[in-house]
Amino acid sequence: MAACSTRQVFPREPRQLVHGTLYARHILDLGDGPGVIDWQQFGQGPVEVDAGMFLATISRLAFRHPDVADEAARAEETFMARTRGLVDARIVEWYRAAGLLHLAGSGLKTGLRRSVPTPEAHALVAEASRRAELLMGSHPILLAEAPTTFARIRSIFTARPRVPGLVQPAVPMAKVGPDPKNAGGNEGARLR
Repeated sequence: MAACSTRQVFPREPRQLVHGTLYARHILDLGDGPGVIDWQQFGQGPVEVDAGMFLATISRLAFRHPDVADEAARAEETFMARTRGLVDARIVEWYRAAGLLHLAGSGLKTGLRRSVPTPEAHALVAEASRRAELLMGSHPILLAEAPTTFARIRSIFTARPRVPGLVQPAVPMAKVGPDPKNAGGNEGARLR
């Protein structure tokens, strides 16, 4: 439902080459221009995907290092000023909110030991909610969905008892031999 409503408010943008995980740490100053590393997640999509994730990581830097918050704010302002006309700022804000949620949840993925969200995760979710709610204020279609959407998102970050089955597989995975569909070697080893 939210995806359908989002498409009504924000028409589909042309697909272009996107990095996919354009964190601030992936951009290098080469002197005569920027360099970008770690292209493992590249694909096609709206350029706003990368702009939003870049800004989300700048926000996270400001949360982690309050002493550079002013520099982070200047970097955000400069980025948006220099990309004006190249990106739709409203769509960038949506992807930024999504990026903040992604960053907040990165320590909660199955298999990691952390079971309780960090204060940083709570701050990132609050910032994502704040940004999305500001953006939705002028869009009645999205505003109507906001209470349930954000209630679901926030519920992820409430303290819950650790459930071992969700954190680690109940049965360890082990190689049992080559995949019969791949008779050529061990690349297709089956797991049990």
